[in-house]
Amino acid sequence: MIGTRYVLRFVMLIIFCTSMMFYTKLTGLLSLQLNVRSFDDQSILPSEYNLRGVESAGMIHRVIKDQSSPSSSLSYQSQSSWSRDHAREEPIRVLVYNRVPKTGSTTIANLFYESAPANGVSVLIANFSKVAGMVSLQDQMKFVHNISTWTSIHPVIVHGHFPYLNFHRFGAGDSSVVHVSMVREPLDRLVSSYYFKRYGDTFHGDKRHSKYRDTTTFDECVSQNLSECSSDALWFQIPYFCGSSPFCSERGSMEALREAKRRIVEDYLLVGVTERLEQFVQLLEALVPKQLSGVSNCYRNSGQKKLRRTKHKEQLQQNTINHLKNSTVYTMESEFYQFVSTLFSRHFSRFRDREKGTTQTGKPRENDYTFKYEKIRLRHPDTRKLRNTLS
Repeated sequence: MIGTRYVLRFVMLIIFCTSMMFYTKLTGLLSLQLNVRSFDDQSILPSEYNLRGVESAGMIHRVIKDQSSPSSSLSYQSQSSWSRDHAREEPIRVLVYNRVPKTGSTTIANLFYESAPANGVSVLIANFSKVAGMVSLQDQMKFVHNISTWTSIHPVIVHGHFPYLNFHRFGAGDSSVVHVSMVREPLDRLVSSYYFKRYGDTFHGDKRHSKYRDTTTFDECVSQNLSECSSDALWFQIPYFCGSSPFCSERGSMEALREAKRRIVEDYLLVGVTERLEQFVQLLEALVPKQLSGVSNCYRNSGQKKLRRTKHKEQLQQNTINHLKNSTVYTMESEFYQFVSTLFSRHFSRFRDREKGTTQTGKPRENDYTFKYEKIRLRHPDTRKLRNTLS
């Protein structure tokens, strides 16, 4: 019995050594070519981006697997098109668009509705009752759980006028949930909102709004020191991206500004600017081609550019502009807007350059952001099991 045991161990040791030699030679011939997003954290972020001690996770680098390769677990492909390089290969269950009022969000929402049937996507609007810059924890949790587990409507685009919702906080924030949004120059947004409440827009026709009988101009409102047109009323877009924490609604809070910037970088797939609406649509379709295919054509061909405009707005006097732009709140909101605008410009610039470089030659540009792993020596997957058997 003792002799048989030693003979068996000796035979298994020979088998183990032979298999390791063969596996080492095999893996020495393999190389991995990873195709990653060109959103390099240091080069894409605006130079003024400073979280004051809060580190940014940056953009996530994705790997595109070549399913057609015989050894698909180790073989990766490079694709020349920017949209293919950067499109999300993993399925998206939920796309959240928290719409900042008077930024062109109705135009974007209608593009989603128009393109949804052909893409097999559900679209719905989420109305939070009595939202005044904050959503309670209970409502956040119920909403996140409901939309995440409502699998019969996935993939789904959820939009509405509500602040940023942290899906990670409630255990539902994986890569299949993405956030997008858009911002506008702060003073322009406030003025548009002011006159919309009085005169409505081309989308709703003759619908009467909350102050349809009030003919007070914005300049007159400022001169009378009314709250609706005060500098405090400019504190609007930062809270939308900061979220529902108490400090987010505190006007002039530096903590809220830092948090809003961090959310933009870490949690949003893309945030555009109203002044570059068509470019936002193009880039969004390139990033999410499966769920948003055709939205660019819808925008260009179906008159969506003029979908909704405030019927009447009067040009502001220079003293009104100076009064509001000299305020602390405007300075912070403007800083946030410029941060988003710079970030979006760099994203779109790379998108445009990569498209030009690939469509003309059909091959990736020399400065494509790819790298390789070579001379790989992998540990045999059964090494531990064999060692346990021999002991």
